[in-house]
Amino acid sequence: MRAAGPSARWSDVLERAKRGIVGRLHDEHGVLVLVPEDRRIAHDILVPDAGKAKPGEVVTVDLIEPPAPHAQPVGRVTEVLGHYADPGMEIEIALAQVRPAHRFSRQALALAKSLPDEVGEEDRRGRRRPAPARIRHIDGETAKDFDDAVYCEREAAGFRLWVAIADVSHYVSTATRSTSTHASVALRCTSRAA
Repeated sequence: MRAAGPSARWSDVLERAKRGIVGRLHDEHGVLVLVPEDRRIAHDILVPDAGKAKPGEVVTVDLIEPPAPHAQPVGRVTEVLGHYADPGMEIEIALAQVRPAHRFSRQALALAKSLPDEVGEEDRRGRRRPAPARIRHIDGETAKDFDDAVYCEREAAGFRLWVAIADVSHYVSTATRSTSTHASVALRCTSRAA
């Protein structure tokens, strides 16, 4: 029995969602397989050429071949997010699942290129930098940025811990906050302004 009202019939697949599938690489008897983080994806994805990616790493793949009745989907690694046990990996995974492919706009790239390599005097005004020679970066080996640091020193009553976190928002001007440049920058900022 047919329901009353408008009806439709599926005739053809014009394009498949095939970009940016995030998951963990596994070695299954010498064959690399991506197990997607998104549980709505029912198939593991064969990865015949993972490039530099290794089993145990979390990666993003694009589909080369969609699933078929008698064949698994096949994918190609486009980005290595890091090892699954890296600190903060769950945040990287969540962001990778919701963000568009993070290709920066020309405007964002031009803004980044216009920034100096060294911090200028005008940027230092009103800020303190503790013990510059002894402060140590604490970002992990696979971090996408290196903006967190610590320094600890013994004092008479115990210890003093300095925690330094770069103020990347300082470099995004008020004029660019409402543009697509800001949206592009926000997706990659450490502050996770996604």
